[in-house]
Amino acid sequence: KGETVPASALENQVEQGVKKARERALIAEGERVRENWLAQQRGKKFQVLLESVREGVWTGWTENYISVEVAGDFARGQVVEVEL
Repeated sequence: KGETVPASALENQVEQGVKKARERALIAEGERVRENWLAQQRGKKFQVLLESVREGVWTGWTENYISVEVAGDFARGQVVEVEL
């Protein structure tokens, strides 16, 4: 089956369809948890490291890895305070 982990040699493997369903469920749960966490961050102020700009809109990251876009006249590598 092309798998290289030791468990792939064990008998009684979980069916591929079941694996995919579990994978989709875990991904969906992770997205749900992240969205709830992001909602809890709204209204809070964060320091954002600006990394790139496109058409006057800068993209950067907060210290806890929230991707942020902010318009303005800034410089790459600048840290600005942003309220989510």
